[in-house]
Amino acid sequence: MIKPTGPLDNKLAGDAAWNYGAFAIMAGTGVILNFFIAAHFGTAALGVFNQIYAVYIVSAQLAVFGIHDSAQKYIAQHNNDAGVRQTVARTAVIAAAGFGIVVAALVGLCADLIGRIVQSQPVGLGVALAAPGLLFFAINKVLMGIINGERRMRAFALVQGVRVLSILGFAFLTAY
Repeated sequence: MIKPTGPLDNKLAGDAAWNYGAFAIMAGTGVILNFFIAAHFGTAALGVFNQIYAVYIVSAQLAVFGIHDSAQKYIAQHNNDAGVRQTVARTAVIAAAGFGIVVAALVGLCADLIGRIVQSQPVGLGVALAAPGLLFFAINKVLMGIINGERRMRAFALVQGVRVLSILGFAFLTAY
């Protein structure tokens, strides 16, 4: 095993630990959420949820359009120029919001069709209700890319963990 020898190695090891912890929280939350939905609402509802989630995840990648990766790259590349970083961040958020609005509108308009394709009115309704979230997903993903590009890995890990715990908390509150 290689031991950290300097401040950069220590930072990398610490940042990696924070991110592994956030990943563990995300994985655990996903499992808990699926079991919770199945136990509280039934397996049919879990199937509906997962179909809606599949549409959401694919649509979300279209909504962000890779802008988060570009923002992360250019923020990291220009880490010594606050003016460039600010311009990149502002432009990336505006572009992501634009793509997010368009994709959210298209998915919302196609929600009924999606429900008919999978022969499930609840899936169509769920997709329609989830569609506006695509705008916020795109913006959030870009903001996370900016934090990552700034090498603020602890903040990145904390926000990732808080995000999934918030989703789980909202699911619990909605059910009770």
